[in-house]
Amino acid sequence: MRQAALTVELQHKPTAKDRNTFGNNLYPEKIDAMTAIRDSVISRVRIAQSVQKEQYDRKHDQQQFSIRNKVLLKNLIRGDKKGEHFTEHHTGPYTVAEISLQS
Repeated sequence: MRQAALTVELQHKPTAKDRNTFGNNLYPEKIDAMTAIRDSVISRVRIAQSVQKEQYDRKHDQQQFSIRNKVLLKNLIRGDKKGEHFTEHHTGPYTVAEISLQS
């Protein structure tokens, strides 16, 4: 199963331009405020992701396959084009040759 992750990790280093923008006295306060907001957002996103995962797991059963099982694959290439409603919903059957363990 795939792990959800935040893709952006930021490190901010002050520049002379930043100090001129906020003033020497306000700069550390602004950085602290932005860091606190960012940390709050990260924690809220992680909470939301865990809630979404729980809801998904509640509605979906874990599929178990064995070698030599026959399976159908959902046809994801279907579209809104003219005549597409006649295309097959699934492709196959395919035979399971090997099972890879992915987390």
